[in-house]
Amino acid sequence: MPKHPGDIAITATDERRAAEITEAAARANGERFGDLLADVAAGDPDRHLAITALLARNLAMSLVITVGREDALRILESTRLDAAVAE
Repeated sequence: MPKHPGDIAITATDERRAAEITEAAARANGERFGDLLADVAAGDPDRHLAITALLARNLAMSLVITVGREDALRILESTRLDAAVAE
């Protein structure tokens, strides 16, 4: 059974990797973005989980800062509904 993200210590390396992934996305550098994601996916599952948790936290914070909590929640709900329809 996978570990709960709260049971995994986030390291400075995890923070750096999450920032690198986000920077590649912000720069629209698809090759770098893909390489970074592939590297994380091929690595230690605990590191993968920690980096995923960091990316989710950073996305949530960015949405809340940009559009406010209620609109951020609406955006996320809309994304979930769109994905459910596509499935």
